[in-house]
Amino acid sequence: MTFSRIVGTGRYLPERIMTNADLEKIVDTTDEWIRTRTGVERRHVVAPDQTTSDMCVEAAKKAMDAAGVTAQDIDLVITGTTTPDLIFPNISTIIQHRLGIPACTAFWRRRRRRASCAARDRDLLQPAVVSPHDAGQPLREH
Repeated sequence: MTFSRIVGTGRYLPERIMTNADLEKIVDTTDEWIRTRTGVERRHVVAPDQTTSDMCVEAAKKAMDAAGVTAQDIDLVITGTTTPDLIFPNISTIIQHRLGIPACTAFWRRRRRRASCAARDRDLLQPAVVSPHDAGQPLREH
């Protein structure tokens, strides 16, 4: 039986943190109002020059390290996002190139939430699934 399993995970959070107090300065709200309704105290915000693929590459590097695999071991890249860098070429091929992954299948799945994949092709040994939060939205952290 052929199956896939998660052998490593990685994540990346942008450096800039925006607190509820920061939001109070730019919109009519309060820390108490935000926390009681959402539970959010702060969020990570992408830099103006930062793209979705930038975050994916950093998260993928950590996942590859955790799994003990190299770029040469990966034969499938799947990215799930509604905020790709470009429509063409697809974001997965950009990530593939930036990670130095040799020729492999790479596709983008437009998803509102996280992408999910079950690789059933017995020729796919090490798929890499990359799924960032929407780059245009702040990342929530409780």
